[in-house]
Amino acid sequence: MVKLSSWRGESPEQIATDGELVVAFRDAGRDAAYGELVRRHQIKVFRLLLGLLAGADESEEATEDVFVKAAKDITELGEPSGFLPWIVGRARQRAERTSADLTAVAPSVPGQAVAADAHLRAAVQSALS
Repeated sequence: MVKLSSWRGESPEQIATDGELVVAFRDAGRDAAYGELVRRHQIKVFRLLLGLLAGADESEEATEDVFVKAAKDITELGEPSGFLPWIVGRARQRAERTSADLTAVAPSVPGQAVAADAHLRAAVQSALS
């Protein structure tokens, strides 16, 4: 089992993998392990949501919501080492729900879709790099 201090170690060999952090949180109840997962991936998830939602306020709220709900649903994650694709999938689902809600309320503006597509491509490329 990974010690909580090991992912803050001096050498790369001592840094826990995402899978080890998932197990430490899910199976051993170590909240600090989940905090480390959030720290590692929150910027990527925020950038992805920023691209999908095209609004910093919505993206910040959505990012927090994704990680809070994921902590509650961590038992749904089959393979512990698959945390990043799992959290990204949850972020995309959250963005789809938010976009549907915003579209239902906001009127359509000509040319807005083209600008949003360019913004989305740039944000996704930034998040994945």
